[in-house]
Amino acid sequence: MLNVIQQEVFQSLRPLPGGNSQYLGAINEMLSWIEERTYLDRIEFTERIISRYSAGRSSVSGYIQTLARLGFIHTNRSKNIELTDEGKVFIESSSEDQATRLASYLLQNFTAFEGVLEIYAKAEKPIHLNEVIEKLQPQFPNWATESSFEDRVLWLYSLKCIRPKQKRYYEITPFGKAIFLAHTSHFTDHASFTAIPESLEKADYLLSLSQELHLAARDSKSHSRFEFAVEAAFQSMGFETQHIGKNGDTDILLYANIGKDAYKVIVDTKSRHDGHLSDLSVHTLLDHATKHDANYTIVVAEDFAIGKVARHAIENNIVLLRVSLLDALIKQHTITPLNLEDYRAVFSFPGIIEDIPQSLRIGYQQKQKWGELLVDLSKLIRASYENGLNIPLPGNQLFPMLATWLGSPRYSQQELVDAIQLLTHPAIRCASGNNGEGIFLLGPQSSIANSLRKLADLVEKQ
Repeated sequence: MLNVIQQEVFQSLRPLPGGNSQYLGAINEMLSWIEERTYLDRIEFTERIISRYSAGRSSVSGYIQTLARLGFIHTNRSKNIELTDEGKVFIESSSEDQATRLASYLLQNFTAFEGVLEIYAKAEKPIHLNEVIEKLQPQFPNWATESSFEDRVLWLYSLKCIRPKQKRYYEITPFGKAIFLAHTSHFTDHASFTAIPESLEKADYLLSLSQELHLAARDSKSHSRFEFAVEAAFQSMGFETQHIGKNGDTDILLYANIGKDAYKVIVDTKSRHDGHLSDLSVHTLLDHATKHDANYTIVVAEDFAIGKVARHAIENNIVLLRVSLLDALIKQHTITPLNLEDYRAVFSFPGIIEDIPQSLRIGYQQKQKWGELLVDLSKLIRASYENGLNIPLPGNQLFPMLATWLGSPRYSQQELVDAIQLLTHPAIRCASGNNGEGIFLLGPQSSIANSLRKLADLVEKQ
């Protein structure tokens, strides 16, 4: 993302010359004129724009203002136009990276861009420009003409966030949805999927992130795109992250702040047009790990060469993680979330990880078993009520009763005690009593799931 911190949110953003799909090209060309000469006086810059694009003099003022509002140029003390540091970085970036950076910047610093993109992100079919105007007009009653809305649509089109289907009908692209997910609700200092937008279901978010991981892994022209997607994947699993992604340093840092057992991971992402990583910069990775005092080193790509790359990784304690397995981990996390100590296993076995580590599989099974225990326990108590029992059932009686009812001792005595403590805990309180004196259920089986769900909702809202 561009590093300029704006003191205001801009209301207007003019279109640029060269055609509605060529804004990036126009930006690069105009910035390159300045780069060639270090600076240009405003008169010469104006004349070059008029000559190149057959533009009217009044329009040129708007183009210059746009470049300035985007943070690419500024006027020095001698009244000459220079590139900002952001402008210099921008013209050295790939076109895909430029689109990502610029789209992110527009969403943060110009009104209504987020609203326009959200309409297309939520739509199930192409949307006509008039529908966008109709939905947003009440929020911007002072915009007297449709051009302010259309300008935003055209900018998003030029950056390939949306694409035309027929006259004035557009639909969101996978890139546009990734940008929307990265920047809706809560903005951060770089593009990431840190917050799931309230306007989208979590399943939609997960699907979009999954798709973006696989697409970005083959987008060799925009390495930052893959960095952001991988960072988002680890964030969804509970890691705190720091995106670095600059020359001479790692791409992402993962932090597992879990007290005395805290650990840190450097993550290097490798996007390749064919999805295949055939070389490994071992010394660079080890330098990065030393620089950040990291406990683990991991490289993420779509796939890895089996021979030399895998051997070098094993010899140097580097983990190679395929996108398909990372995708599987984040999907499983939504079903049976584990903790950051559990996820240490992902980084503990150097070389190519062929499958989900066994310790995580055991963790998934244990979570599944806890759900089954709560269901079986509530069913047993409910059946006892229906058979006329009206006294509390202590744990030492419930244990043999449950084993007999299920046909075998499927759960341990301690697991039963822990389940009773959970059901009677004040945060849940689906049962009253305790293990020694016995417990009563305070509602149907469905109330257990509902109480747990509502508690989770409250925690998430906080």
